Amino acid sequence: MKRLPGIALWRSCTHCFHLSAFDQPSRRLCTKFFIKQRLGSHLQNRSPYDVVVDGFQPRRSCSHGIGALWPNDNLQNYLQSLVKEHGRIGEMLNHTLKEEERKALNVQHAELSSICSLLCQIQESEIEGKELEAMCADLTSKEEEQLLSLALEEKDAINHNLIQLRTKLLKLLVPQEKYDQNDAILEVVSGRTTGGGLHHAAARIAGEEVYKRLKYEGGVHRVQRIPEVGLSSRMQRIHTGTMTVIVLPQPDEVDIKIDPKDLRIDTFRAKGAGGQHVNTTDSAVRIVHLPTGMSVECQEERSQITNRETAMKILRAKLFEQTVNLELSQRQSARKLQVGTRDQSDRIRTYNFTQDRFTDHRIAFVSRNLKEFINGEDLLDDLIDRLQQSADAEALLEVIENNSLKLNR
Repeated sequence: MKRLPGIALWRSCTHCFHLSAFDQPSRRLCTKFFIKQRLGSHLQNRSPYDVVVDGFQPRRSCSHGIGALWPNDNLQNYLQSLVKEHGRIGEMLNHTLKEEERKALNVQHAELSSICSLLCQIQESEIEGKELEAMCADLTSKEEEQLLSLALEEKDAINHNLIQLRTKLLKLLVPQEKYDQNDAILEVVSGRTTGGGLHHAAARIAGEEVYKRLKYEGGVHRVQRIPEVGLSSRMQRIHTGTMTVIVLPQPDEVDIKIDPKDLRIDTFRAKGAGGQHVNTTDSAVRIVHLPTGMSVECQEERSQITNRETAMKILRAKLFEQTVNLELSQRQSARKLQVGTRDQSDRIRTYNFTQDRFTDHRIAFVSRNLKEFINGEDLLDDLIDRLQQSADAEALLEVIENNSLKLNR
């Protein structure tokens, strides 16, 4: 499989941090590079695989995916309430209504119609399955072995279709995240370094549903390894370090309005390696948002104008993050989704290079093929799929439990 350009970028960021030692306080160098990658359809339609758990207890209640919720009594009650709501709205549409009210009801009725249609198909398939099961129980003679074999094959096909229909229905019930369609700003900050290597970087990744796919990378990533050089290398001493990954939805221009009067823009000479412009021209830019005190810098390009545009993108993304966090905190209930988009201060993953193993602590995912995972191809995609399933199940469970509370009032 051809490596995705965006994932290759993610790999290059993480690889630089893994090669760095973790001993001195980090220096937030303004090494900002924004690379627009078109990920397109490669970000979607990945098939998940079963998680191997090696002595780790899942931290989430829905680590087995959304399909495991089907037998839940509260879910079945919720589905029946949706069927009743569909009928109620249908009756309301038969009466005289205002244009705006009718338009809103038509939208709700169309959404519920899709759910009710799938539910009817599921019920029909369940009836067919029970009839075939009863038929198989009656086919006991040797003369009926061929007929029994055909009936069992048909029953397997019905069960497979049932799983697909149930999964499709449950996905319709999952609340949609407001910013899943946005591009993403991915920022990486090392914990403790010995001076060399990359300490801080940010990249803009663009494509279809990029934020939806990458938001689960947000959090603290722990690295355990033996340095390649030095005393620790000779003594085979394991060093433990961390890096923080922050994934923000990239706002559209209309999402965040910034008054130029609220900005203080300073220019200064760039520092570090970079060519003749370094230490000779005031190409680096620092922008301070006065109402919040938020400050961003950029010195990557030779052009002051280009650095200013890049710094404005960073500032807009950070102000947008405040808006997103406020909305999420207002919507969240007592059960918080322990995913990168919800709590980025928590350790989410450990990379143990000495044992060639990585662990995602949110769903107790363990694999011993760390080198392949770092390449950012199928293993990373499959893990993201699993995290998405777990998050969808968690969100749906919260919806149906809230509905149960309403019914019991």
